[in-house]
Amino acid sequence: MTATANLKNFLEKHPDFTQTRVAASIGVSVSALNSWIKGSYKGDNDRVEKAVSYFLEAQKEAGQETGRFKKDFDFVESEVYQDVRRSVNLAEYRGEIRIITGISGIGKSIAIDHIKQERDSSMVLVECYPGIRRNRFIKKLCQASGMEGSGTYDDMFEDICSRLKGTGRILAIDEAEHLTIESVDVVRRISDFTGCGVVFVGLPKFYAELSSRQRDYAYVYNR
Repeated sequence: MTATANLKNFLEKHPDFTQTRVAASIGVSVSALNSWIKGSYKGDNDRVEKAVSYFLEAQKEAGQETGRFKKDFDFVESEVYQDVRRSVNLAEYRGEIRIITGISGIGKSIAIDHIKQERDSSMVLVECYPGIRRNRFIKKLCQASGMEGSGTYDDMFEDICSRLKGTGRILAIDEAEHLTIESVDVVRRISDFTGCGVVFVGLPKFYAELSSRQRDYAYVYNR
């Protein structure tokens, strides 16, 4: 088969790959790739064909590696997963705030992601990142709850409280060590207004921070 036929076959079998995505991967414009596929490209056809061939070969090898090592990435209900699930259940049933900490790499994020998949819309999961501020954080909370997340901070806070009140949904905050005091307080107040349980998932330094600054975090630490 020609490179053109191979690419067409690849696109048919992989609907998640569009011409736009392929063009970006091989460094040509979408219009150039489209013309090349149709056989009407006026530019350097050999260069495009070579780029497409490299792309298809790389995708083939990636697929073989994924199949070869797939068992290494299958989810396993580890002790960490059991601990995280237990904390999530308690937070949900009691409508309380719970903190889950552990060193990096033990599977906390994988566990909470898997629980999110199991619970689907009954869990609102937000992953934080270094430097995230209060307004961006509440916007992510709104979006994870199925809302647009627009307007002022007050608008978003009232919207999310209205959406979650009485639903019994669980709020899960991953990488919680990146939250500011103001963002932690946002979660606490949402829990107070809605009755939703909360789990903070993070590194041990998150709990250490709560402990060392009990005056600032008393409303969470004392719970």
